[in-house]
Amino acid sequence: MSSLILPPIKPSHYRPDIDGLRAIAIVSVVIFHTFPTQLPGGFVGVDVFFVISGYLISTIIFRSLEKESFSFLDFYARRIRRIFPALAFLLLGVILLGSLFLTPEEFKNLGKQTIYGSAFGENIFLIRHSGGYWDTATEMKPLMHLWTLAVEEQYYIFYPLLCWILWKVKKRVLPVLCVLWLVSFGFDLYQSQTSSIVAFFSLHTRFWELCTGCILAALVNPSISSKGLVQPIASKLREERARELGGGKIKLLTNLREKRNSIGSVAGLVFISAGILFATGDATYRPLLILLPVFGTLLLIIFRDSWINKNVLSSSPFVFVGLISYTWYLWHWPLLSIAKNLNGGNLPNYPTCFFLLLIGLALSLFSYFIIETPIRKKAITKKFLCSRVSTGQGYLFV
Repeated sequence: MSSLILPPIKPSHYRPDIDGLRAIAIVSVVIFHTFPTQLPGGFVGVDVFFVISGYLISTIIFRSLEKESFSFLDFYARRIRRIFPALAFLLLGVILLGSLFLTPEEFKNLGKQTIYGSAFGENIFLIRHSGGYWDTATEMKPLMHLWTLAVEEQYYIFYPLLCWILWKVKKRVLPVLCVLWLVSFGFDLYQSQTSSIVAFFSLHTRFWELCTGCILAALVNPSISSKGLVQPIASKLREERARELGGGKIKLLTNLREKRNSIGSVAGLVFISAGILFATGDATYRPLLILLPVFGTLLLIIFRDSWINKNVLSSSPFVFVGLISYTWYLWHWPLLSIAKNLNGGNLPNYPTCFFLLLIGLALSLFSYFIIETPIRKKAITKKFLCSRVSTGQGYLFV
């Protein structure tokens, strides 16, 4: 039987409820940027994205390592097809908008951002050339939001190699991930006191969020568990209890499982909501406050069979918003930032902001349906067609 606490991944690899989680994350970020006074903690949607990314990417890597089919070329080719087309479209569009609406000096700075953004180094650019995430000058940078993409791509560089090495030399993946989690969280706590800019934008201080999802993926992976990395104590207790009660009591256990799932998913939503409501720009307590949405996301991923996951997060509206979350994230910020440049560093009035929100959404739909989806569906090589690793609907970007 599966673990009471950590049910194993089901044969159906695609999880619509995770796209529903993406929807919550992207909507909170978009509202925060568009109407900051209405949702002052909406920026924690980024942290939700990080946890999802760590979980999904680790799941893909562990499955392919287990089947002895892992290929670095295949892994990075998929990342490129997922990320680059929509990003290239964004960069071209922002350069065009910048040439029309920005001053020569602002356009020159946009050129520098474009170079860093295209090389996935926007977080490094902001550490060197900004006063922090909430600085007005930072908010006037049209590509500022690409710092999240930079963190993820930097994570993609070393993390697959780390997993591959640990797997090949028969080292324990899970203990190493737990140590890395502690080290990264310690860095985040320390640098939040000494250099809040570095703490906010750096991979080594954000890795613990990604690593939270990585650890969960390791816990639920059967091959890792079978190698002694995880002792499914809850599963054993459940089996023993079932034998004691007999077949007639299985229904009782099913009801208890359903209640457990409901409590877990509700707690997850409460934690994410609390993070959105209470998180602030105060760097001193940021890592501790971010624990709420991080572990809230973890709970919602774990309790996939709950009513909330099956009927709310997996519903068509949530899934659709989750599927376009990458392109919407790309396009929602540059329009607002350029508007701030034209308005002395301030957001325009509410109707204008709402109009810009709709324009960004329209551009994201165009990017998703006309650029991203056709390229992702088109086979580049025979290997892509014959790949044994099912990756489901989309990856995380931020």
